[in-house]
Amino acid sequence: MATQKHGQNRQDAARTTIRHEEDPKTPGDGRAILAPRREEADLDVGDNLQHILAAMQHSLTKIDELSFRMDHMSERLDKHTARLDMVECHVLEVEDEQVTTPATQKNINQVLITLQTKSEDLKACFHRNNLRIVVLAESTNIDDMEHYMEQLLIDLLGQSDIFVPWEARSMDTKITLCIINDNNVSLLWYITYMRQ
Repeated sequence: MATQKHGQNRQDAARTTIRHEEDPKTPGDGRAILAPRREEADLDVGDNLQHILAAMQHSLTKIDELSFRMDHMSERLDKHTARLDMVECHVLEVEDEQVTTPATQKNINQVLITLQTKSEDLKACFHRNNLRIVVLAESTNIDDMEHYMEQLLIDLLGQSDIFVPWEARSMDTKITLCIINDNNVSLLWYITYMRQ
């Protein structure tokens, strides 16, 4: 019996030693609970920080790209606005009108072209200020009016998105593209073509 009790004491002492070496705060329930190593915990935290920093850097790069694109678009809008942006336009309707212009002070046949711009900001600007783009012409002969107007806009603006859906066989060689307001007052005369 003494030998058995002595052996039990040795086992208890061994358990206590294991608990104290592995985790001094282990409850006295006889189970050995291993504490995590500090090196492994530090590595996990380091990896997480690296991932967070990488994600932040990626977000900053995206923000820089968006900022650059916004600046670029703003510059383009400023350039277009400076020349009233007639580059990106499509004709919606054409009608004949008699108007008096400050330039001639007489009635002439005016081909009124209502335009829809691709830029909503500029479209709103035209609508808000009651502006419209017109083509002024006097009657003689132009064989291919559509091609002529397209070439005019290419020469004037560098590109043409305009389509003039009417056949003109008795139009003047002088064509003027201008912008007028709702009181038929010319705001800007762009160019006058004299066809040979």
